[in-house]
Amino acid sequence: MKVALVPRSDSKVKFGGDVKKFQIYESILRRRGVDARLLAANEIVRFQPDIIHVANIDAPYDSLSARNIARTHRVPLVLSTIHHPDAGAKILAVHDARMPSLLHFGWPAYYWIRGAGKEVLRSTANREVPSLKVLQHYRRARRTALTDTALVLPMTESESRSVRREVGAFDRSTIVPNGVTSPVSKTTDKTSEIAVVGRIERRKNQLAVARALAGTKARLVFAGAGDPSASSYVAQFAAIVERSPNMRWLGALPEFELLRLLRSVSAYMSFSTMECVSQADLEAASSELPIAVTKNSQISEYFDPGSYVQVDPSLVYDEDYVRSIATILPKRTPVTFQHRPSWDDVVDRLQAAYRSVL
Repeated sequence: MKVALVPRSDSKVKFGGDVKKFQIYESILRRRGVDARLLAANEIVRFQPDIIHVANIDAPYDSLSARNIARTHRVPLVLSTIHHPDAGAKILAVHDARMPSLLHFGWPAYYWIRGAGKEVLRSTANREVPSLKVLQHYRRARRTALTDTALVLPMTESESRSVRREVGAFDRSTIVPNGVTSPVSKTTDKTSEIAVVGRIERRKNQLAVARALAGTKARLVFAGAGDPSASSYVAQFAAIVERSPNMRWLGALPEFELLRLLRSVSAYMSFSTMECVSQADLEAASSELPIAVTKNSQISEYFDPGSYVQVDPSLVYDEDYVRSIATILPKRTPVTFQHRPSWDDVVDRLQAAYRSVL
């Protein structure tokens, strides 16, 4: 079996959980004798795969080339939806001051301009003609991505329901969750810091969190690369951290160092506007920490109810609210799992899904 794993077109400059998932798939599949490769869309035809696997239903323009190739060459297309709740998308559009006039037409117009623009830039860089499908309205473009797909792979039942409710119906699906990384050994040098992990970008709200907690008793450690497409946002965030003695920013960390960091802190917090199933959230939970994560997420099926804090990201600009979360969080007991699949378990499901479309 030959599998083309096709991540986002900007994956080399904006690493994220979706790309990490594909890297793990590639590693385990190759260990099992499957010829799986991470490829750009313009490398697919030469590879001649038996299956093309794309991701991100919320970025429907980004997978256009791969979907067109799958249709032209009659190769089954598999889609990891990684759907972020629309409630979070609305909050992000409202808080993004770059294109406020678009909100007169609703938040999908905002995402249409962003997505269509990225597709035109990607096509130009690859010397391609942008597909006419890029002109489709954002909601219609997401539905088209579903109809192009032989098999849909949500990560949770709640994500599956959310896709059906907010995007459209689909015929065939298999739940393929995110795996939970085994924790590294505990450190004896436990700090009182709260970890905030993720790419520094508007969607994850680190700037608002830093502003709310600068100069307070809360101690924060941020880990994550700056978003190269949001240089002004990253610069503002860095300036606040630099002048705040209770904060530090480590930048991007290798996997082992990130896991070691999570074992050394007292708690973990994410005020992200929206997530699907955040790998950083899962790794923090596996490190036996009290955690606070966005309510605009599909992660609840992993954890025991009441064992973690759900935060409302629409209140991230309410400094008293952010400070109250940072105050109570380290005093809580660690989150507990009700569902903890290993990555080998996950790839077992993935291979069964692939076989079902061949």
